[in-house]
Amino acid sequence: MRTLRTRILTVLALGLGAAVVGILSDSIIGFFFGSRFQDSATLIYAFGIGATFAVFLGYVYRLLEANPATFKLSILGFPYAGKTVYLTLLFNQLISTKQEDIQFAPYGQETIEQVLRDLNTLSSGIWLPPTQPGTVFYYRANAVIGGQRIPFLTQRFKLEIGDYAGEHIDEFDPSSELWLHKSDYFNDVVNSDGILLALDVDYLISRQITEIGKLQNVFIAAIQVLAEKKGIDVSKKLKTPVALLFLKTDLIFERGITEEMLLDSIPRLLNVCENTFEKFTVFFVSSVGEVSKTGDPPEVIRPLGVVEPLIWMLNLV
Repeated sequence: MRTLRTRILTVLALGLGAAVVGILSDSIIGFFFGSRFQDSATLIYAFGIGATFAVFLGYVYRLLEANPATFKLSILGFPYAGKTVYLTLLFNQLISTKQEDIQFAPYGQETIEQVLRDLNTLSSGIWLPPTQPGTVFYYRANAVIGGQRIPFLTQRFKLEIGDYAGEHIDEFDPSSELWLHKSDYFNDVVNSDGILLALDVDYLISRQITEIGKLQNVFIAAIQVLAEKKGIDVSKKLKTPVALLFLKTDLIFERGITEEMLLDSIPRLLNVCENTFEKFTVFFVSSVGEVSKTGDPPEVIRPLGVVEPLIWMLNLV
């Protein structure tokens, strides 16, 4: 994926080349024609080199503008964790949320229609149906970061997030049957530029310690397989940014649970993440806000902390 470092190195290389040509030209003219012509020739060559450099700079800028990098994001989580609801509200918020030096716009008719359809379903007080195994929907958006005052420093991305069924997480579990029947999901996660680990708060506060332990085991196995597939030495950390999301955080307020208690419920998973990933952090997210007394989506949807994980990742690029 092309980064700002690549742009800067390109400009430096062009500038260095222009400087070398200018120095050589000036020296050659001085040697053959003497200092009387050298000053005038220097001005002429300096103008020519500057014009050539400007043309090259414009060409590189247009090339980068026409070919934005693709930032692929993967989300891992168990069935019914709330991943599809999260992605729906995430892409809805991308349109309405204004952040300094960051702009978003969903692209593609499929993404726009899917988000609007699912948003209407939630607004009607109906939860979205679970994603079926073997199916995938890719949410896509354009993102522009920085460079509002200096256009050349602008970074443009095409975001792509695949929404798979939660059952596919077992493709990273060597003890599961799906370990031998991997789908595109496995490759999407391995080749992704950023990873979201989705945890269901409702599961964490309603299940026994042994069940939460098994959940941690599956995530830890997935992380270990991911590190192996990326070929990272045990003495180094993965540079892929990873965000751990506590989804349905609105439930903790009505049940007297604190964020610290949630963190304390998954100590082994947190330790593995901190020791494996160079860039790792935790977010507490509520996709729709406080649900109704019947457990249905609220009449007025109030997302909390939905966009922050993505902004955090893009700022690391």
